[in-house]
Amino acid sequence: MATGAHMNKAWKVAGAAFLAFSVFVVAEALRYGFLDEYGPGPGFFAVLVGILMGIMSLALVIKVTFIGGPEEKSGSVFPRGEEASRVLLVLGGIIGVVFLLQPLGFRVTMFVFLIYMLVSLGVRNVWIIATMSLGGSFGTYHVFYHWLKMPLPIGYLLGF
Repeated sequence: MATGAHMNKAWKVAGAAFLAFSVFVVAEALRYGFLDEYGPGPGFFAVLVGILMGIMSLALVIKVTFIGGPEEKSGSVFPRGEEASRVLLVLGGIIGVVFLLQPLGFRVTMFVFLIYMLVSLGVRNVWIIATMSLGGSFGTYHVFYHWLKMPLPIGYLLGF
């Protein structure tokens, strides 16, 4: 088991590596153009993600340097028991999305997936489940398909 000083060094190295990677992402994304004549260009979101990643990486390095890293837990790094079952439920849901996205379409697949995920992770309030599932599926579809003009799978079984 690594000591606290070694773990802090590992967090600093990881933060510095992600900071360097974020600089690379921003530099590459700027080659695509941040803005064009119609508004945000092809590199717009990648630049924003790179900047956000850089800010979080810098925050990690500063926190570990001046405040200290997270406390070590003894034992395995792999989840066991209920934690492992939740990981398997999430992976099963993602695999289900992969196979259902084309036949059912984005809206129905995401609606079912979000209900499944919320219930699997312990949400029991019906209104929260309904609101998050409808907004996360049909609302996201509307934003991407109609406003951003991004084609999403319609689905050949149900036509959604």
